[in-house]
Amino acid sequence: MKKASELGDLLELHALQRAEAEFAAANHTHLAMQVHGLLNALREMEEFTDRLSDHQFNGAIREAILACGFADEVDAWQGIMEHLRSGPCHDLSCQEQFPLG
Repeated sequence: MKKASELGDLLELHALQRAEAEFAAANHTHLAMQVHGLLNALREMEEFTDRLSDHQFNGAIREAILACGFADEVDAWQGIMEHLRSGPCHDLSCQEQFPLG
């Protein structure tokens, strides 16, 4: 009986670990999509910087952050940093350099 119980516990643990890994992978994919969307939006907005007031430009950045699924600027910054720490990314939005002006 004890061996059957231990085997059941091991199978349950393995299933839990696999589910956690799948969740982490899905979460990473979702974050990557958010980050890539935001970087692309910021790149598109770059051409309008000269035509907008500081207030309008800051508002447009906030809107892009929210539209990409981040809660606020801090959430976006943390998401970008987490994405960068996760390893090299070959998406075009991560490969291009942004002028830091």
